[in-house]
Amino acid sequence: MISDWKRRVEERAVITFGEHDKPEIVYPCEWEYKVIVDAEYDIGELTGELLGEREHTLKPSNTSKGGKYRSYSIRLLVHNEEERRFLFDAFKKGERVKMVL
Repeated sequence: MISDWKRRVEERAVITFGEHDKPEIVYPCEWEYKVIVDAEYDIGELTGELLGEREHTLKPSNTSKGGKYRSYSIRLLVHNEEERRFLFDAFKKGERVKMVL
């Protein structure tokens, strides 16, 4: 029996759940990375370096209570799992990146 949560996710037609509840991602698909950086860091430098002219959206998300950190949502089309993981690792290696989700 599929839970309501799984059904809602599967309705997006990007992720389905196979045997053993392992998600199966259908590529190409739009993917969103949440990147947390030092508040004064210009994340445009990082996205410019990694994505160049590639189409993407960059939106500020939250600022930490003390104002030390800021999060951003970065959405773009990924073509396969290798590319998705490469970008995840590349964002994590950013000089002032604290976390990538």
